[in-house]
Amino acid sequence: MKLHTKFNLSKGVPELIVISNAKPHDRTKMKELITEDNCIYIFDKGYVDYKIFDEFSNRGVHFITRLKDNAAITDPTNLEITYSEDTLLDDSINIIEDITCYLGTKDVNMTDKQYRVITVLDSKGQILTFVTNIFEYTSEDIAWLYKNRWEIELFFKWIKQNLKIKRFIGHSLNAVMMQVVSAIITFIIVKLIQDIAKTAYGLLKIKRLIKHSLTKSVDSSLFSWGKWLGS
Repeated sequence: MKLHTKFNLSKGVPELIVISNAKPHDRTKMKELITEDNCIYIFDKGYVDYKIFDEFSNRGVHFITRLKDNAAITDPTNLEITYSEDTLLDDSINIIEDITCYLGTKDVNMTDKQYRVITVLDSKGQILTFVTNIFEYTSEDIAWLYKNRWEIELFFKWIKQNLKIKRFIGHSLNAVMMQVVSAIITFIIVKLIQDIAKTAYGLLKIKRLIKHSLTKSVDSSLFSWGKWLGS
């Protein structure tokens, strides 16, 4: 199975999950996840679909994603590499190129609209290529925004390691869904507690405190419970 997730980077929590069989391609679920026009969507290259990119651009949906290594580009035009007023990227990350182009070729699946393609050399010497329909941001802004997509990888890693979602207690659809949804709810509750806690506890520390204090009295000075409960 696959857990397709829309993750709110500003809040640090998942907003929408779509469950699918493992066999269908990731991009078949993209339209179910991208439902709003007033935000920037950042997604993995597994969701790349040129025709859907044109649909998003027509709707005013902004996106940033990785371009596949074998991607064809047509009619490239060089842009000046630009940087933010405040440094966003480490010195070890170099922006190599910023261009506009059509994706695909005239004979095979070429986009109707032009897109912006930014190439970066990361700290490990790996070349990363980003594609976006955002033209008003600096080259550094685009690279930095995609870097923040790593938060969703950390989310999946956390629930697998700490909420035991790697092993299923049952294999029927209901059993799997109950375990997945319970894990998501648990993560959100722990995240909410972290946001209102007076201490700088991490998610794992908070989870362990809850686990070992379910039947015990907890020092109320540790958390702003009144604020959380709306009193």
